[in-house]
Amino acid sequence: MKLRKGGYVAPNPWAVRASYKPLPAVQSTPDDPELVAAYRAETERRMAILRAERAKLVDKRGKLKPTSKLTLAEREHLNSFGFTSEQVRAGLQ
Repeated sequence: MKLRKGGYVAPNPWAVRASYKPLPAVQSTPDDPELVAAYRAETERRMAILRAERAKLVDKRGKLKPTSKLTLAEREHLNSFGFTSEQVRAGLQ
């Protein structure tokens, strides 16, 4: 960036200031504490299963294989244990 005399930096003539409209306020309703606790427990249960399956994929030395070295079949196997928050929430209701 080139400074002009006196240390002044000229504004960029191509810069455009975007004017954003404020978003409307969203009224959210908090979930029941029992539902939140069940959601967290189910998520942790599924993550434990996924961690256990990932731990089974080791190389010849018995060390955990890096993700970049997994075969396509191993990746598909791990992806079968993947889940989204929508799936967990749908399973609880």
